[in-house]
Amino acid sequence: MRQMEATNSRGDATVSYFSSLLKNLASTSQPLVENTVGANEELESIRDVFNSEWYFALSDFDQRSETASSSDKERSEAVAALQAAWGLALSAAMARSFRKGYGSRGRQDSSSLTYEKIVATAPLFKKIVDKHTSFANQFAQQYASGRTSRKGAMGVGARSNMYGQALKGAYNAGAVYGGISDDKVWWRLGACEHCPDCIALAASGPYTMATLPTLPGNGDTLCKTNCCCHLTFVRGPKRLEPDNTLSSWMDAGEDGDVQEDESGERRVRELQDLMLKRAFIRRVSLDSDDITSAQVDKANASAKSITQQIDSLVGDSESLKLASRYNPGSIITQGDISQVDMERIFMGGIDGPSIFRADIDSAVSELDSVIKKFDASASVSRSIPRSTQDEDRVPKVGAFATYNIVSDGAAATLTTLRKLLQILGDNELFIEIGSMDDSLERIVGFSGIWIRGQRNEAESAIDLLLQSDSVFSVGEVVFI
Repeated sequence: MRQMEATNSRGDATVSYFSSLLKNLASTSQPLVENTVGANEELESIRDVFNSEWYFALSDFDQRSETASSSDKERSEAVAALQAAWGLALSAAMARSFRKGYGSRGRQDSSSLTYEKIVATAPLFKKIVDKHTSFANQFAQQYASGRTSRKGAMGVGARSNMYGQALKGAYNAGAVYGGISDDKVWWRLGACEHCPDCIALAASGPYTMATLPTLPGNGDTLCKTNCCCHLTFVRGPKRLEPDNTLSSWMDAGEDGDVQEDESGERRVRELQDLMLKRAFIRRVSLDSDDITSAQVDKANASAKSITQQIDSLVGDSESLKLASRYNPGSIITQGDISQVDMERIFMGGIDGPSIFRADIDSAVSELDSVIKKFDASASVSRSIPRSTQDEDRVPKVGAFATYNIVSDGAAATLTTLRKLLQILGDNELFIEIGSMDDSLERIVGFSGIWIRGQRNEAESAIDLLLQSDSVFSVGEVVFI
């Protein structure tokens, strides 16, 4: 929406401020999802498990060596078993550390990341695992041959500890890939003696995901895995690429049809309002079990009338014509929106636990100014239901679900979003809300509210919305 930025700058600034309030008003000692300074504390339990597995494998090797004969075959088999056990322990601990770092950036899908998914998401992760596994294989051979007991050699305990420290590199990798490609990444020096490599890395930033030379704790610097540095992230500018329908909504007007005047802005808002009304009517007629044939016919006639209004409003504008094609029912598939689109929406979003820890009353008022742009007042709900779940609960690993929520028009949909944020301020639900950055008005205005998480968590949020007397319809995203 480059040509509309002049007229929308106040609204964009408002939404950006709203998002930053949610992230920075958290009642924790450290800002949420901003740095990896607490990596060692976060990895403590993972290291404990890893160290147990590592030394158990070493003890098992020692026992096998004591009972084995002097044949080369048995010695070779014992070494191979030690290498395999160390390799499994490393890959499992590295994956857990990556997920931990990835989740530290507010990514609630971290629990669904398998080893294979991590490798596909972050090719660097496989290189990290392969590098340390290769060193571990050499270590196993040297230990078996007695070279680690020679004078001047690093002790087995100190050398083993380096592999536990290397988990910090995987954590940092997860934190990097939990952001977006345009994040600015700063290498920050920790409270210890620094090697020349780390000093140079800290002085040469900022970096991006693509240009960051290495990671603290990965062993590539002179201080090896004893590195006490950390990374700090600053979100970069959102890139708008008109390569599909959703991007055309965010970049509406690139063809020059939408001018920098009030009439052009009103035209886009009217289109947004009509599209959400059509989606709401179509879902109501499709979802209701007890609806009569006459009511279905009436809903279909209303949807058809709105489609005619949309066609008339769009005219010969190619960008608005592309946006107006989005017309999904109660089930949303790849024919409606792509997986790439979904990731873009949620990259600009925020997670429920962050909202729960924020001063939601101070932050949510910023959304009112966006709602007023659609010429309607926010319907403030003072009675927000609380969930009956245990305060100390953790998210259960289960089926992952993505839902789209629309109400009867743009203002009504944004008001539903307002109520959802209030609910998340009172109930810690492990879900994500898409598009809470400067694309909120454009994406939510056209396509509604996007939420995702474990199915039971997402459905709890929807149930609480229903209890708050919000009127909306839901469509589930199903990619086959």
